Amino acid sequence: NYSSKDEVIKQLKTNYNKLKIKDKSYFDDKSINGLYDEVIRQHDVKSGNTNDFAHMSVTIAVYGHSSFIKDLAGVYAKKYNGITDIGAQCGYIGDICGVNGTKPSMNKDDYAADLDAVNIYKRFVKNKNETIYGILLTYYKGIQNNTINRASEFLKNVTIEKINQYRILYSDYMLDENGFNYTEENKDYLNRMNYYDNFVEHLIKNDQDFEPSKYYIYTEY
Repeated sequence: NYSSKDEVIKQLKTNYNKLKIKDKSYFDDKSINGLYDEVIRQHDVKSGNTNDFAHMSVTIAVYGHSSFIKDLAGVYAKKYNGITDIGAQCGYIGDICGVNGTKPSMNKDDYAADLDAVNIYKRFVKNKNETIYGILLTYYKGIQNNTINRASEFLKNVTIEKINQYRILYSDYMLDENGFNYTEENKDYLNRMNYYDNFVEHLIKNDQDFEPSKYYIYTEY
């Protein structure tokens, strides 16, 4: 809801006490400005080697928010890929299926952000006495020392059955006359399904990182 840097920083200063971080030196003017610039830079650079923190944070916020607008957004998003879950749309479904008129698009940054958003939000819900800050530290320490696998934890939280259910909805929508109206032989249909299946394959293999599908030949996606 905040379009300018000044608006974002003003809101952050207003709410930073809610974060329950003991060391408030993180929130002096220099640090807050640096934090803002670094989040924007990391999101724009898309290095392929790190989690897209901005994307992940927004997705977590969507998971934890309920409103009529959110429900309406799910109905609107369904027009692009047949799936109404707006939390999934903001995360992994939006990247592997495309939403709001965009085409499928996922790299290492998105893969990590999408899986981590689900895992961190679920941990936050289960641990009401823990701050999101503490959960972030614990989670990424586990990722770093290989005691946490983001893919296997994601599948425990979402389940492969749900992922496959979304695949069916996505396929049916592309074949429906009110959707893409494709045939099963359509190249775009086949490439989109291969793109989805490549994502599922990474999950099943418990891959921490993501590589684009070798079957997906259209580079503009």
